Amino acid sequence: MEDYQNDRDVSESDGGLYALAANATGTCATRKAQWEEYLAPSTDPDRKTVLWSLIRRHDPNPDSLVLALVYKQRVMVFMGDATKETEDFILGTWGAPGFPAADLTLKMGHQSSDTSSTERWIKLLKPKRLTISSGTKSFNGSG
Repeated sequence: MEDYQNDRDVSESDGGLYALAANATGTCATRKAQWEEYLAPSTDPDRKTVLWSLIRRHDPNPDSLVLALVYKQRVMVFMGDATKETEDFILGTWGAPGFPAADLTLKMGHQSSDTSSTERWIKLLKPKRLTISSGTKSFNGSG
């Protein structure tokens, strides 16, 4: 798997899988260390309470992996559970992705919730198709 490079002309590529974002907040190492300490048998119970509070409060969605699959001038962007924060990270790091825009499909981020796949992001990518992946029940389990 290659990392997307801003100086690389993806539109001239025969294809490939490009990682656009992962660990956008830069907190994966910190969270890993917190989990390791929390799970260690020797950790004091009071410290475990503090660690659990930190772990539980963290939203992992902005650190979601975002991939772009390019094949024969067709592009599929998989947003995972990415949020507006992830989209901002991609734009701040790479600028506007240089995809061949003639046939782009965007898999909307985070079940197309109001925290992801912003209007700005959609207008920038100009997808021909939008897809949404979600469960059949509501988030509160009632439906």
